[in-house]
Amino acid sequence: MDDTYIALSLTDVGYAWDLLSELYL
Repeated sequence: MDDTYIALSLTDVGYAWDLLSELYL
């Protein structure tokens, strides 16, 4: 797979996780 694609996917996951953490913590 393309390393850039993986990096962007991890960034999206991290961003989504930050939003969920704000809501639930």
